[in-house]
Amino acid sequence: MTDLPPPRSMPDTVGLNPFTASPVLPRILHRWLDGDAARWAAEHCVGMGELVAGPLDELAATADLNGPRLRPYDKRGVRIDEVEFHPAWDGVVDVAYRRFGIAAMSHREGVLGWPGRAPEVAKQALFFLLAHADRNVVTGLTMTDVLARVLRLYAPELAEKYLSRLTATDGTLWQAAMFLTEKAGGSDVGVNETEARLDPDGSWRLYGDKWFCSNCQADLILTLARPQGAGPGTDGLGLFLVRRTLEDGSRNGYVINRLKDKLGTRSLASGEVTFTGAYAELVGGPGVGFRQMTEMLNQTRVANAVVAAALVHRAYLEAREHATGRAAFGRRLSDQPLMREVLADLTLAAETSTRLAFYTAGLLQRSDAGDRVAGVLLRTLTPLVKYHTARQAQWACHEAMEVRGGNGYIEDWPNARMVRDAHLLSIWEGSGNIMLLDFARALRRTGSGPALAEALAAPLGPVDGPLGASVREKAAAWARELADWERLSPEEGQFALRGLAERCLHILAAGLLAADAAEDLRGGDARLAVLARRHERAWRSAPEPPDRALLTGFPGLISGAAVAPSALDVEALHG
Repeated sequence: MTDLPPPRSMPDTVGLNPFTASPVLPRILHRWLDGDAARWAAEHCVGMGELVAGPLDELAATADLNGPRLRPYDKRGVRIDEVEFHPAWDGVVDVAYRRFGIAAMSHREGVLGWPGRAPEVAKQALFFLLAHADRNVVTGLTMTDVLARVLRLYAPELAEKYLSRLTATDGTLWQAAMFLTEKAGGSDVGVNETEARLDPDGSWRLYGDKWFCSNCQADLILTLARPQGAGPGTDGLGLFLVRRTLEDGSRNGYVINRLKDKLGTRSLASGEVTFTGAYAELVGGPGVGFRQMTEMLNQTRVANAVVAAALVHRAYLEAREHATGRAAFGRRLSDQPLMREVLADLTLAAETSTRLAFYTAGLLQRSDAGDRVAGVLLRTLTPLVKYHTARQAQWACHEAMEVRGGNGYIEDWPNARMVRDAHLLSIWEGSGNIMLLDFARALRRTGSGPALAEALAAPLGPVDGPLGASVREKAAAWARELADWERLSPEEGQFALRGLAERCLHILAAGLLAADAAEDLRGGDARLAVLARRHERAWRSAPEPPDRALLTGFPGLISGAAVAPSALDVEALHG
């Protein structure tokens, strides 16, 4: 991008592969995967990126304009509750489930030619790229993947029965959903009223209403219900698996009352469902069922963060391509100082959000390999990263719309759909306050504070020089802040929780940037060091002088090309 093409009247990202268009995801593969796995993942990420750059984006946009339709009855008046989708939806499903096998690759060997089960980071990289185009099919994709995981961990007999369906890459595929929310409680599932009754023949039947049921046409549903006689709260809930159709092909005992009319994610069928004696299979009874469900929630929150980071990255690419490809008032937009500030902030958001999301994916990968500390950090950081990336997605999509101007507000362009979809991510899988409370709960219950403070100081290993020293200093100060916070009562602690959490995120992002920036500086590239400095400046309250790197190193900064060390005072960074 040092030699920019001539300006165009209305530039866009059509044909731009999001994997090769910026360096952040290739760098993440290099960080978290060994050589063979990184090369294999990169090859398929290039292929997914090529589809996202053209046909997938078109399919997702078409499906969004032609949402699902509920057919409650057939022509003879028989209740069928079928959800009909536009062929464009089926096209995205085909790519996600069948062509790339994203829902299968963590559970079945040999998907896309990998000799074993695919590494978590590789799977999430494909998921990240898919989410650049589609935020709807990815919902069911996540729940299908995670249901397979829950059954493998907690219900081997059910896994033997259903895993081949959940991991199919052909016409035998079954998709999954989870129905949690009810009218009474919202995020407080402990007051859920759906009842599970045990029939004399030993089978379970469910009765009650579920209020938000995304992917409601799914073949297998994981849901919570309270067995008769069980106690109150979450400890009294059991975890159940519900089939859409029974062994004889008849419909199970539940009805889809209507589909939600939503602000965004319009091609995803989200409905209101009533269980009317639905046959259910027990996964985990009272005392364990809710804890098993939290396993699914933790994984879906990782996915939520990855989708949010994908939206931030897409917003950055949209703004970058528009501003560098369009002229106004006799100058290219990206030559205007104020626009450079916006583009630099979007670039920084894309780099940090993506690194944070994949840090949790990497923790999951290490936890699955038996790393106990990684498991504790995963439990503590996942709600926090989900909280932050969702908010970043809202901000970034708004900024990208404003950069494009009037066209950004028009449905022919991707920005309006991005803005609508982004607003769901801070609500899905728990709103911001719920995420903060979950972070606090994990800190108090797991005693993860010391491990977290240590991870903040060196999330990817020790970093030499002033970059690393600055991160370690902030991590030590945060550890002291945490010790003071832990002495507060839970009620008092809530008043200080948001600041504690956001400073934790700031330090973690700084450490992730610093690790890669220090490595690049040794090779003569200051791009990430410039961004790391900008990240630090954003958290200072005192006024700052202008960032001269936006004058001398700007093109490489936003494109991902190397930035000469002369763009900043590298002597201070080298020490």
